[in-house]
Amino acid sequence: MKARTIIALNMVLCACGSLRSAPVSNPSSVFGTLDFQLLGERELGTDPLALVMGAVMVVLPDPQSPPDTYAFPYCSGVQIGPRQVLTAAHCDRPGLIFNQRRIAIQADVNKFTMERFGASFRANFSGEMIPAATTSEKVAPIAAAAYKSSTMDYAVLVFPYDLGPSYLSLAHRTMPDAPSAPAKIYGYPNGLPLTLAKNCRASADEDHIHVRHDCDSLTGSSGGLIATEDGQALAIQLAGPGQNSPEYYDAHGTYEDAAAFAARRGCSKASRPSDADDARCLAARGLNTSLSLSAVAADLRDHAPPALAQELLGDTAI
Repeated sequence: MKARTIIALNMVLCACGSLRSAPVSNPSSVFGTLDFQLLGERELGTDPLALVMGAVMVVLPDPQSPPDTYAFPYCSGVQIGPRQVLTAAHCDRPGLIFNQRRIAIQADVNKFTMERFGASFRANFSGEMIPAATTSEKVAPIAAAAYKSSTMDYAVLVFPYDLGPSYLSLAHRTMPDAPSAPAKIYGYPNGLPLTLAKNCRASADEDHIHVRHDCDSLTGSSGGLIATEDGQALAIQLAGPGQNSPEYYDAHGTYEDAAAFAARRGCSKASRPSDADDARCLAARGLNTSLSLSAVAADLRDHAPPALAQELLGDTAI
């Protein structure tokens, strides 16, 4: 029997099933008010960065029908060439697909809720998503990573055919001079359709490799794209707030309270005059870590197979 693919709409943080959940209309993360906006086709027509995004999904066997499979939203990814996708290395695993059409239909962009699990959150989407135009064009299997950095948390995945003309070039990438700038992050947190979070700031780390930011992120945001407010792509997301992580839950059996998490990082509101200062303190402590695109370009130039580096970087690879 031919396998069928069922696109799962929700991703639940692991080990959360036994906790009570309650919908919240204006929940707060460790950085402040969660600020997620779902993007539909209308936004894709006016935002070139949204066009390069796609959901990285893992294909798993269907336990109810072993010959069948379903696709589980797993991470985010950025198209960086005609056939290449950039994502976090920890997202690379067997059975991945990349779906560039995982977006909400325009009428459904607000049909999502946040549910609290202890001090953490799960995102739910009750609307419909635009299906892939054709399986061969927009949803494709990826056999394996073409290149995975040995020193940084990123991987380049390659399709067997062109994905389309819209992609983010890594050629001539340099770290911006501004120490701190208004920012935004594109991704697929908790299995939502394509989502944008704004009203945050990003700054280059002292190592000139990572970018720290206080944009809201959840499980599934890894591999998402961090950009300045005016549209300059900066980095890909690697790791977010620890109290939102399944790893913390597995180790402690609960999620850490956001206030305790902040205080443990030396960012208690008692010592900070405002929420904005508190958020900047948290960002500086590395609660949201991303890898700069300039560091990715430099690593590809120096360590990737020459043919791949040449295809992605052009004359910068020579």
